[in-house]
Order: sequence, then C-alpha cells, then structure tokens
Amino acid sequence: MVELIYKSGMGEVRRGNKIRDISSYLEGVNSKRIAFEYLSNLEKQDINGVCLENIYTYDGIPLYIFCRNSICIIVEEIVICTIILKKINDEFEDDISVRTDSDIMFDLCSDIFNMKCEKIKAENNSLKINKFKFLRRIAKGYYAYLKYKIKKNKKENILIFSHVVAINKLIKNGKEYYYDTQLGGIIDGLKNEYNIMNFQLLSSVSLIDKALKYKEDVIPYELFIAYKRQINDKLINKNLIEDNTKAIHSMDFNFENIDLKNIVIKYAFADFKFQCLSYLKEILAMKKLIKKNKIKKCIVIGEGDRGRCIITAGNMCGIETYALQHGTISETSSAYIYNLKRNFPIVPSRTFVWGEKYKSLLINHNNMYNENNVIVSGQPRTDLLFKDNYHTKSDAHEEIRILYATQATSYMEDLVYPPTEMLFKSISNLNKKYELIIKLHPGDFHVSDYEKMIKKYEIRNVKIVRESDLYDLIKWCDVIITVHSTVAVEGAIFNKPSVCILLSKYNDVAEFVKDGVSLGARNEDELRNILLNIKDNNNNEKMQQYLKYNFYKIDGNVNQRILNIIK
Repeated sequence: MVELIYKSGMGEVRRGNKIRDISSYLEGVNSKRIAFEYLSNLEKQDINGVCLENIYTYDGIPLYIFCRNSICIIVEEIVICTIILKKINDEFEDDISVRTDSDIMFDLCSDIFNMKCEKIKAENNSLKINKFKFLRRIAKGYYAYLKYKIKKNKKENILIFSHVVAINKLIKNGKEYYYDTQLGGIIDGLKNEYNIMNFQLLSSVSLIDKALKYKEDVIPYELFIAYKRQINDKLINKNLIEDNTKAIHSMDFNFENIDLKNIVIKYAFADFKFQCLSYLKEILAMKKLIKKNKIKKCIVIGEGDRGRCIITAGNMCGIETYALQHGTISETSSAYIYNLKRNFPIVPSRTFVWGEKYKSLLINHNNMYNENNVIVSGQPRTDLLFKDNYHTKSDAHEEIRILYATQATSYMEDLVYPPTEMLFKSISNLNKKYELIIKLHPGDFHVSDYEKMIKKYEIRNVKIVRESDLYDLIKWCDVIITVHSTVAVEGAIFNKPSVCILLSKYNDVAEFVKDGVSLGARNEDELRNILLNIKDNNNNEKMQQYLKYNFYKIDGNVNQRILNIIK
C-alpha cells in the first residue's frame, strides 16, 4: 500500500518504512510556466467565434481579463496536483490512498485517477478583525473625504490608489515614521498643487496597525466597496452584457493526455459570472465617482485586479491614467502578459516601469503596450536609498550577519517549513559565529512556526521582526536569504549578496539566480558552503549589469521623472 499525504501545499509519499518528500516529484518542473502556458492555450481556442476574451463582456469590455489573475493561481494548483498524482500513479503498481486538505487534490484523486481519498479538515488560519481599530480607520477615512470635499473646487483633483502593504517604517535622524515607499514621493510632489483623493487598499487585517500609524490623509478602499454595494446593479445596462459562458464546456481542457475539464471548470470558473459582475460593478461605480468628484487624473500602483478597474473607469471617462510597476514582472505575470484581439482601453495612458527589462517584456508580450505608453523611470523607492547615502558600509564584525526575508505565505506552508528548515540546518552546523534576523513579509503570519523551528534546531542569536526599517536591515547584513522576495533585488542596490533557496515548486520563479543577481542553493550543504564564503563573494559586475537593466538609474530623481510627466 502506498500512502500520499498532501496538506497545506506540502506532503510525502509513504511505502512501508520508506518516506519520500512530495517536492521530489516537482524537481525541474516550472509549474508557474506550465500553468501559464496551459491557460494561454485555453485562451487561444475559438468556439464559433467565442474565446475566453469575449466569453463575458459588457459594452465590449473583456471582463475575463479582470478575473485572469485569480484563475491562473487556481490553474497552477490544479497543474501541480495533476503532475504529482500522475508521477506517483506511473511509479507504483500498488493501491494508492490519499489524505488531503485540498479540495482540488481530493477531486483529482476521486474523479481522474480513481484513487482512494480521505479529506483532512483544513486548519483555519484566518485573523480576527479588531472592530475598534477598524472603526478608527473608517472614521479617519470619512475625515479625509470631508477634507477632500472642502477643497474639491479649489484645485485640480487627482485620484490615487495605494496599498497599505507598501507602507514601511523608516528612521530619520533617530526618529521612526511610516511612509508609503511606493507612492509616497509622488504624493509629496503633488499635494501642494493638486487636491488628492487617496484610496488605500487594506489587503489583510494584519496590516491595520500599520495603516493607523500612517499619517497621510487616506480613504479606506472598504468605503468605496460599501459605495459599490449601495449602487449594486443600478448602473448596469443588461442589454450591454454579452454572455457566451456556455462555450466554456466546448473547450479542450486536455493536459498531458488527461481531460481536466470538470476540475478546471469547477474551481477556476466556479463563480466566473459573479466575479465578472463584481468587477463590472467596481468599474461602473468608480466611473461614477470619478465624474461626481471631477477627477482629472488617476494614478494606481500595480495593474492587477482593482488597479485595472480604476484604470478602465478612468479611460472610460476620458481622463489621464497612470500606473506604477508594483513588483517584478516576468513572462508569466498574468496581470500583464496577455494579448487581446480587440483593442479595448484597459491599460493606462502611461505605465512607469523600473527598467528596460520590464519595458521590453510588456511591449514584446502584450499587444496593448508600446513605446509611447511604457516609460522607463526607475524604481521610486530607490530615491529614499540615494538620499540616505545607501552605499555606507556596516561596521566591522567577525560574525556572519544573515537577513532571512520570508514570503507571503497565505495558507501555503510549503513557503514556511522547507526553506526555513534548510536555512536552520545549514547554520546549525556552520561552525562559525552568526547573527540571524528573520524579516517577516507583511503576508506571513507564521511567527509561532518559526519559533518552534528555532527551538527544534537550537538556533542562537536570532530575532524575528515584522515592522523594521528594511533598508537598515539590508545595510546591517552580510547576506540575504530568501525564496523569491524582492528584498534580494533591493539588496543588490546595496551591493549585498543574496541566496535564493531553490525549492522544487518555486524553482527560481523570480529568475534572480538566472539573471545573476542571486546565488542559488538546493540543499543545506550548498547553502552552508555559500555562507562560509559569502564575505569573499564578489558578484559586483553582474549586480551592476542587473541594476542597470532592471532599475535604470539610482540617482534620487525617479519620482521627479514620473511627476514631470503626470504634471
């Protein structure tokens, strides 16, 4: 009897006394690319003139594009589970039983592979909302909106869409303050000449303390969602809806000679119409708000999901729309990489990107971007580094100073245990003094798990921090360890070496190792050897090439270049 246990994205295969980690079945498999290509092939299919692009539209708006990012994430999980089950099924002739907390894995076992499967109850890791703090945030938002209304007719009005996750604690002249490191420079450059309506997205209740410590006037995006719900279907002209969703059932969902139609439709397209209508209501509600408040320009961070709704609403109103690159973009970034058959204006008037690499990616892989609407500006956050003399070296020390940057883990514990255990195993046998700081991603809520592993592996000289000045931490360290956090990229700006832990499922997904900005480690021995020699590592030439191609100029003038065009 062979038993597969698959829980929280991790698992193992047991046969008698032999245990094999499930990650070994994903060695050399780029699941993100495979899933992206699978979805792209679905998008190319034409069923009597109907494809995914026009499967549900409103006045020509391809609402599928707004759902695409979440669909791609689900498709990737289906692909991963299918690959694992297929390999296990091909390897063993014995009966295979499965225990899992994944609905997708359960249905694949039952419906496709005819395996005996038992459902494990998934752990509830949801965070409780502090109602008092939430009410404080809402009250501050109403006050900010009132201030905006008073000034509305005195200056030109600009709408900004920002994220709480971009707020970081910084230290200046020994004093701590909270600053939006993505849009802060833009806001500072506009506030004296323009009247700003800043909608701020709270993506997780865990970030509410950070949101309350931020001193700028912001309107919680939750208030806009309430406004959207109040309007509900009133703005929708049902005669403009074209519903071709029945065509989905005629598409070919074959993956490696396995028909995944029922699984993909059930999970990736389960509430497709509901999602489309929700995004449509958001677009139309934002369009009404823009007109009502005489907004002349919109500026958003990132172009996925809600940012795309604001851009589309702004374009429908005929105003200037701008977007700043939020994170790294690759050939499999579902929020950016797509081609439309119809040229509907769902991209901004101008998209500001960090470097030539990203401009080339957008123009070469998306037919709606071009030389005129993609502007290479540099990364706005680097202005803070330039002004703070970022090349200042840390004090002399004998120990190895390690900064471990964790990932947004959500419910996927395979980004918590495997990389952390690899790091802890390597430094527990390092035979050299070290200091370790674990910098939690804003979306990582596994503090207790890290504490248990620290105790298990007897890790010394370690601190876990959530809200700290990231740039001070980068200056302090000798090396950055991560799976694919952009902290590795920011470390390159400081000329700090980094190591990406190459997990099977997330094998250099950000391509930091491929691009030469990071070293790669597949096991604790490789990681230990890198750490022992890290102070002798000189990757300066490759880093400089990477910075030039990815970040254009680090000269303190990135925000000004953007402001010159917006103004």
